Amino acid sequence: IYIILGAKAASFFFPKEDYTSLIFSNKEINNKPVFVLPHPSPLNARWFKENPQFLSERVFDIRTAIHALLR
Repeated sequence: IYIILGAKAASFFFPKEDYTSLIFSNKEINNKPVFVLPHPSPLNARWFKENPQFLSERVFDIRTAIHALLR
């Protein structure tokens, strides 16, 4: 499992893809799941306000995938 935090790291691995769409999509690197997460900085408060579905939907999906991998 790979967890990528922030736009800069995401652009390194996926240079031609939109940051927000990366956060809401399932990706793979070397046949392992990749989860792109927004950086938990207070400077990202606006992003979290504009994308409330991240906390209500995407976090649940990521948790479910991580729990399945740990079993």
